[in-house]
Amino acid sequence: MTVRCFDGEAYSENLTLNVGIDNPVDAPPQVAVLSPLSGQTVPPGDLLVRGTAQDVDGQVTKVKLLIQGYPLWQLATAGAADWSTWSFALNVSRWAGQNVTIGAKALDGIGASPIVNVTFKVEPLQGPPQKNPIKEKEEAQNMTLWWGLLIIVILAVMLALFLVIRNRRRRNEDAQRKRKEEEAAERKAKERAAALAAQLTIATPSYGGGYAPAPAPLPVLPPPPPPSSFGPPPAEEYAPGGPYGPQAPPTQYPLQMAGGQDVLLLPPGMPEGPAPALTSMPMGTQPLMEVSCYNCGGKVPVFTAQRPTSIQCPACGAMGEI
Repeated sequence: MTVRCFDGEAYSENLTLNVGIDNPVDAPPQVAVLSPLSGQTVPPGDLLVRGTAQDVDGQVTKVKLLIQGYPLWQLATAGAADWSTWSFALNVSRWAGQNVTIGAKALDGIGASPIVNVTFKVEPLQGPPQKNPIKEKEEAQNMTLWWGLLIIVILAVMLALFLVIRNRRRRNEDAQRKRKEEEAAERKAKERAAALAAQLTIATPSYGGGYAPAPAPLPVLPPPPPPSSFGPPPAEEYAPGGPYGPQAPPTQYPLQMAGGQDVLLLPPGMPEGPAPALTSMPMGTQPLMEVSCYNCGGKVPVFTAQRPTSIQCPACGAMGEI
């Protein structure tokens, strides 16, 4: 090491110093297992594992053991004075008839010793098995865990079944409600059609079959004679059947219909005899009957005997069926 000083104007001469640094390497502690020894056979039951530990340049602070089947290191118990002797109580009945390996290490606060492993054999159980509190506790915990998982699975299955049944019931209720709505709509449509049909009353009822008798035909007055520069028309034109004479009443033709014997009133000029199968009447002829319009109340002529048949009111254009 070289040093010098400075007074603000100049430096002093250099001074060299030799300094030695002592940095020793820490030696790890040592551990040994005295009982049981590797290859030894021990009886089942409680076993006291004993050993020693030392540190040449420090002090042992603790000793830990790793026992077969345990995931964590277990802390041993120090001797009366220090960790130069240590022990650990262990019940080895759970390994009856098997080999057991125990690892030990010592710590000095800086580092740890190499792990020392000891493998020994446990004799088989003789007579009734001895109870192992640790093993029984672990089995009880495992059993509790399995029962908990089973209960969770059962609850999940019950919940799934409940959801399936509820969804199916809702679908059935929706289908029944829809079917009832369709039936109600169909019933309303039928009632409306029946009401409309009831409004279509026949103005000129048929004879027989329980209907009221037909009214007497109104007299037909002859039209006035046309003016003529040649005098009055001949007398035969004013005779019955002539163009200016009284018109003959309509001929009645029987027509077999449901409910009894009915007759139709046909216009003059049609041949007498059995009622013809009329489906329509030419324009300008007398209608077979008239019905009242359900919309405006006007008279609707009917020119056909076919049933059912569609009709239309000439006044308002409403459609109907008889």
